[in-house]
Amino acid sequence: MLRPPRKFELHVYIATLFLTLMVGFAAINITMQYLQTRQMMLSASTTLFGHIDRETRSAIASRYDGAIFAADMLAGTDLALASSLADRLKSLPVLVQALQDQPSLSSAYVGYDNGDFFLVRRIAPGSWLVRSLKPPAGAAYLVQSLARGELGMTEGRYLFFDETLKLLEDRLMPNYVFDPRSRPWFASATVSNGIVVTAPYLSSPRARSARHSPGRARTGTRSPAST
Repeated sequence: MLRPPRKFELHVYIATLFLTLMVGFAAINITMQYLQTRQMMLSASTTLFGHIDRETRSAIASRYDGAIFAADMLAGTDLALASSLADRLKSLPVLVQALQDQPSLSSAYVGYDNGDFFLVRRIAPGSWLVRSLKPPAGAAYLVQSLARGELGMTEGRYLFFDETLKLLEDRLMPNYVFDPRSRPWFASATVSNGIVVTAPYLSSPRARSARHSPGRARTGTRSPAST
C-alpha cells in the first residue's frame, strides 16, 4: 500500500527561506568586514612602517653627522701633531667637549703614524667599563694612551678624570697592546683626503668616522651603528 506524499506547510518553506537568506547575509557581512579590517590594518601597518623608516633614517643620519663633524673638528686641532702624552692631554678639554656636544658618540681618538694612540671615552655608571676596570670613585672620563717613551718603548696608560677633568688616577697598563695602523678606519683614512666612515667590524659592533690629518695622525670618533 503506497503512502501519500509528505506535505510541508507553507510557513516551513518561508522560515527555511528566511533562515537561508539570514545565513547568507551574515556570511557576506562577515566577509566584507574582514576584508575592510584587513585593508585598514595593512594601510595602518604601511603608515607605521613608513614612519619608523623615516625616524630610523633620521636618527642614523644625526648620529653619523655628529660623528663626522667631531672627526673633522679634531683633525684641525693641535692634537694631530702632538708627539707626547703630556702634549695630547692639553687637548683633553676639546675631546670631552666633543663627547658632550654629541651624546651619540661613545669615544673620540687619534691614531698616529708611529703606532701611538690616544682615546677619550665616557665612563657610564654600571657599564662594562666600570665592571672590568674598577675606576676610582667619581671617575667620569677615561683616557687610553699608547705613547713611545724616551727609550722608544711603547707605554700603555689608563688615566681617569672626574667631570672637572681633575686627574684621579694614572694607571700603568703594561699589557695594553693595540696598533691603530692595523684598523680599517686608519687604513681608509690614510688613502683618503677627507672624511671616511667605516662599517662595524668584528672586534666592535660600532661604526667609525675618521679623517686623515696630513703628516702625522688619523683622528676619529665612534658611534653606534643603529638604537
